[in-house]
Amino acid sequence: MVDCVGSEIFFFKIGVYQSVVFKDLFGGRYYLTASMYTLPNEPNCTVKFNFGPDFEFFPLRISKIG
Repeated sequence: MVDCVGSEIFFFKIGVYQSVVFKDLFGGRYYLTASMYTLPNEPNCTVKFNFGPDFEFFPLRISKIG
């Protein structure tokens, strides 16, 4: 059963819209995470999150509130 018809989860990379990754979500709580895999002979990867409101690169597809 889908509780949130029309809802979307999408992402940006350096402020540039990438894609919708999930649509019509089930109601409930969602926790943002990241999962990376690197080969043994490759350097470790890093992730940096900025949940705002002071974005280094403000998403162009989203209008500012306030």
